[in-house]
Amino acid sequence: METVWRILACIVVIIVMVATEVAESQTAEKFTQSHATFLSSLGQYEIAIPVRVGPQGETLHTGDGGADRPNHHRRSHRSAEDQQQDLSQLYYQLSTPTTDFLLNLTLQGGLLSRQFRVEYWRRGRLAWSHPYALQCLYVGHLQDQPHSSKVALSNCNGLVRT
Repeated sequence: METVWRILACIVVIIVMVATEVAESQTAEKFTQSHATFLSSLGQYEIAIPVRVGPQGETLHTGDGGADRPNHHRRSHRSAEDQQQDLSQLYYQLSTPTTDFLLNLTLQGGLLSRQFRVEYWRRGRLAWSHPYALQCLYVGHLQDQPHSSKVALSNCNGLVRT
């Protein structure tokens, strides 16, 4: 009798695993289809690459005379306090053929709870979990439209690397 129960348990586990795989593949396929449908419905779209600039939209310069380009690694002789000050207020420019948007962004550590965690589940089990980086969420507005515009940006994984 015990052998029958073990065989039934194995069959149930296999059915659950297959059903999970089928559901995951259908979800991914539906996402891809909905993404493609969305893009085709736009008719026209553009890709804008954000560029970090100063408060007036001016190009930033580093101590070595070169332009400051986000995510390019250069040695800095600034103190940790200066670097933190630089990260609390950011300005990015998004350019389109007709308009340049200057984003005025302020670091917002309180958008998510300190206990917030990111979890990845696979086949009904927790695959990994980690605390969410809270020092990378920004809110703000378009520079000349502080009361009529809202901007939210996650810089947790960096922006476009050039």
